[in-house]
Amino acid sequence: MDKYKCSCCGGNINRATMTCEYCGTRYKEEYGNIIRIETFTNPVRTLASKMALDNFALKMNPKEYSEYAIKKLAVEFAECLVPFMDIHSSVDSNRDQMILDARVKVVEPINKPTDVMKVLEGTAWID
Repeated sequence: MDKYKCSCCGGNINRATMTCEYCGTRYKEEYGNIIRIETFTNPVRTLASKMALDNFALKMNPKEYSEYAIKKLAVEFAECLVPFMDIHSSVDSNRDQMILDARVKVVEPINKPTDVMKVLEGTAWID
């Protein structure tokens, strides 16, 4: 069974509801074809993080230094995500704890980097 893909965002279309699970665009099926009947345009936000790398340190320990840099950028991104988090709470009465569940939806870039060193060499995707 092929997955239906949303023409707006590339997300999966739920066959039961004929609605994109990511952006909410609605579809209908007629004669074996999917037809978009309603489009939702959620705003797209570009989040950014930036840091300067010392070339000497990078040449001395390229793998360790690049991993440090990527982790530092990730921490800054995590702070940028807070306003976009969908947070739900529940109670675990057996352990007398409150449970927080947070999610953020992300659209993957088409040419995402797979190797930290490629990023630093300038050969990977940059927005």
